[in-house]
Amino acid sequence: MDKSTPKKLYSEFLEGIQGSLKQMGFTFNKKEAVARRREQSWVHSIGFDPIWSPWGLRIDPHFWFREDHIQRVWGLFYDFVNTSDSSTFNLRLWTILEMHNSSESEVSFEIEDAVTLSQCIDNMKQLIDQMVLPFMNKMHHIADFDNYLNQPAPSRYDVQQKTFFVWHASPGLIAAKLNHNPAYESFYEKYIEILTHFNNISKLEELKALKIYMDARSVEELLNL
Repeated sequence: MDKSTPKKLYSEFLEGIQGSLKQMGFTFNKKEAVARRREQSWVHSIGFDPIWSPWGLRIDPHFWFREDHIQRVWGLFYDFVNTSDSSTFNLRLWTILEMHNSSESEVSFEIEDAVTLSQCIDNMKQLIDQMVLPFMNKMHHIADFDNYLNQPAPSRYDVQQKTFFVWHASPGLIAAKLNHNPAYESFYEKYIEILTHFNNISKLEELKALKIYMDARSVEELLNL
């Protein structure tokens, strides 16, 4: 396999991983390079993002979670304020690794030839089986999302801590509200403090408007929207 054909390597990687993903219960879309698994009110997704280079490519796996009730409230809130559609919150790979006491902060797989391709496929299967699936299998109900989203990231790195709090602010607040979490107001104040500290004006304004939107409705109303 020629090192100068990263597109072929990428295609071979997708073909090599899709059978294992299907055995794990995922539906794999090769064109999108995304595997999805739906169970009741939540969706788990795994995406494989290629980074091209003349001598090969790098695969960076990403993991997404969507809880339908949280997503629906977020989407309807955006419709209410007449802005763009909401996006699914992104679970960064480092979060999973940190939760499993891994020494690595990020994982990417360099692919240059048939040998590294085979190693990459094996490593990816092992990563998903040993780390990703055990974590995903714990995420079922709104309470699980509430517990995960509103816990400090067990990260040693400031930039990762920043990313965690910035992107988990809105879905985390929704999860706390829908879960009748008594610390709902405290979480709101925590996120306001963090977003203010990082001067993230857009997320700050979004969170304030989101709280007003939710506080005008009961949990039962939000769940039935």
